[in-house]
Amino acid sequence: MTSALTLTETLWMRGGPKLGEDKARLLNGFFRRSFLRVVNVDRAIAEDAQRLVWNHDVRPKDALHVATAVRYSCDRFETFDASLIAKSGEVDGLLIQEPKRATQPRFSGI
Repeated sequence: MTSALTLTETLWMRGGPKLGEDKARLLNGFFRRSFLRVVNVDRAIAEDAQRLVWNHDVRPKDALHVATAVRYSCDRFETFDASLIAKSGEVDGLLIQEPKRATQPRFSGI
């Protein structure tokens, strides 16, 4: 699950160039996959995010993502942001961790 904010955030990575339209189309295709749910940010989530900014010193855009995860009862929030990972468990008990590398099962042979 991810916040709809992700659709625009991923177009321009920090310190890098803006993605071209061809890459943006690929990215939009990824966000349409059946295993990924994109949810809208509503007023209640925005107000929860404000609380995270004030009470937990979470940056505003990050706070929207975390508030979305809490609102939808996610069991964990995955990020590479060390400052957010350091707050794991502080925000409504939400586990915040680095994503685990996907592994493919090994076939033991015939």
